Amino acid sequence: MCSAVSALTIALANGITEIAEIPADVSDDGKTFRCRIREGLDAAKMHDAEILFGTFACAVGAIREEYPDYLKINDTEV
Repeated sequence: MCSAVSALTIALANGITEIAEIPADVSDDGKTFRCRIREGLDAAKMHDAEILFGTFACAVGAIREEYPDYLKINDTEV
């Protein structure tokens, strides 16, 4: 489970910053992963970000259903 979540977070961060070229502040302290999209995105970049975050949420949600005692997700929209 741990390696699956790690792979998904790395894929999300790379997808946002490298593939979609969306400016974001990404941090991971080993316990908490944060990916904050910077303000002022055009509609196309926002759409790309929503697709990437949605895919990530779906995949991690499926893992959480299998291991509810070991995975906590805090989804905050600012």
